[in-house]
Amino acid sequence: MKRESPLVSVVIPMYNVENYIKKCASSLFEQSLSNIEYIFVNDASTDSTVLILEKILDLYPNRKNQTKIISHSTNRGSVVSRHTGLQSSSGKYILFCDSDDWVSPEMLLRLLMEAEGGQYDIVYCNYLVVSHGENRICVQTVYSSKIAYIQAIIAGELGGYLWNKLVKRELYERVAFSMGCDMWEDLYISIQLFCYAEAVGSVNAAFYYYNQENLNSIVHSCSPKRLYAMVENVRLIESFLTSYNIEMKTYLESRKMYCKNLMIVQNVAVQKWNMIFKEVNLLFCRNQNIPFYIRMIAYGLNHNVFIGYNIYLLIKRLIRHIRYSVMILTDHRST
Repeated sequence: MKRESPLVSVVIPMYNVENYIKKCASSLFEQSLSNIEYIFVNDASTDSTVLILEKILDLYPNRKNQTKIISHSTNRGSVVSRHTGLQSSSGKYILFCDSDDWVSPEMLLRLLMEAEGGQYDIVYCNYLVVSHGENRICVQTVYSSKIAYIQAIIAGELGGYLWNKLVKRELYERVAFSMGCDMWEDLYISIQLFCYAEAVGSVNAAFYYYNQENLNSIVHSCSPKRLYAMVENVRLIESFLTSYNIEMKTYLESRKMYCKNLMIVQNVAVQKWNMIFKEVNLLFCRNQNIPFYIRMIAYGLNHNVFIGYNIYLLIKRLIRHIRYSVMILTDHRST
């Protein structure tokens, strides 16, 4: 007998999430919607992620025939993993889920009912941020136009994440993925999706649990590679919007200045500060919302003068040393 085509394909990239995959997978297998396709993409994990997933799957025999586990031979990053899963999917709708997060049992059914009932291309929901043992709800606003949605995503007023959005697969088939650029890739993809969507709906309920307690997650660190990924995705967004004659200069300037501020504060690729998004250098130096000492450092970097930045690093190291010495002294006295 021919198997029924899945209504929803859920794509879950995985990399070294042995401490989280059990909760993630169980929440997905326990969905009240029955007609689901699960695609787990193992991005060359070096821990027990896949073994744990297989054991969890044994507990849900009704989901076994609905589940694919695809493995990369080398670690290729989250963007490539998502694309791999998408290419292997066959559902009418697509939803991505991060492997250290989890979802409510009714999430897929509620989003699907809204999408089918309203003939929506995209349906999104609220989400909960899990941090320090507490859940903080993030309500996602409804906007009246395509331009308003794109503005809100760039400004960070509407989450540009993919995991709280059920999307018709036809939209994803039009989307370009920024392969290898594993920071702010959601932003680039979401903007394309909302540009292509003819109708957008929402469900005013929080179904997704966004886990910020995984300190190994990519969102908790910055490196030159990740900074350049952010920069590249901003450039791709700017190019994409220009091709559709959508003006977002002011909103994109804020993203560019965020990158430049990160370079100083996190000491990432500072030598290239004056060359990356150089069109906002003066704007950055004059921005009253940026601390004065950061702007003074930026002014020096803009003129290839690094003495101010070197003094800043020296002071930071000195403060860390003093704090460490005080901590050691306090511990010694207490014993």
